[in-house]
Amino acid sequence: MYSVEQVLPYWEALHTASDGNDNLLLCDDNGENPAWEAIGYEVDTDGNTSLQVAVDAENKLVKMKSCDVVIVGSGCGGGDAAAVLASSGLKVHEDDLVSQFLNFAEVKKALGVNESFVYELCSDIVDAALHADVMKSVKYMVEHLVSKSKVLLYQGRHDLRDGVVQVEAWVKTMKWEGILEFLNAERKIWKVNGELSGYVQSWKTLTNVVVLGAGHLVPTEKAVNSQAMIEDWVLGRGTILYFTVNE
Repeated sequence: MYSVEQVLPYWEALHTASDGNDNLLLCDDNGENPAWEAIGYEVDTDGNTSLQVAVDAENKLVKMKSCDVVIVGSGCGGGDAAAVLASSGLKVHEDDLVSQFLNFAEVKKALGVNESFVYELCSDIVDAALHADVMKSVKYMVEHLVSKSKVLLYQGRHDLRDGVVQVEAWVKTMKWEGILEFLNAERKIWKVNGELSGYVQSWKTLTNVVVLGAGHLVPTEKAVNSQAMIEDWVLGRGTILYFTVNE
């Protein structure tokens, strides 16, 4: 757990780094993120701020000059992979390789694409067209499912995107005949191999699990615990799914 005083500088930095649509901007025009200083993050580029790529069109090869490993995609999973590889001593570049690759003249020629075509990772035109479909609530779907089948909700304790508090807030407003019993159900301790791994609250078809030591990517950050959680839920071990896994 962190105090408000500890979290506030990070939150203020992240807020500063977001645009009017509350989308976190990874870097500004200078290739820097205003949040880095607040969280104590330093970037060692060795003078190289972008991926150096050479295209061998004749042999259909792409050669990377400035790194040992390229992570294709820059989402949360890409960040985890980059961190693991970098910690082992490799020079890692995490980027949307596709956006660079598709804009090479040689690649456009090979694909038969007009040279004036410019591939964009994030298009304002597409964003405007699809904006109405972004972040729509699917609570009504959960309400339907929980009345027909079993539903498992889980959150990493340190998830800043889809965290414990957010889930608890919308679950309380669910239109489901068992919601009061669920909210009044005892929150049980969940252990894996004898160690505290989280908490579980369950009533009939609805189960909610808080996974300790995990952020947004629970299965990646707590693989063993995630497997235990899902297997116990699928197999229905215990009437309230009080998970205990022994070695």
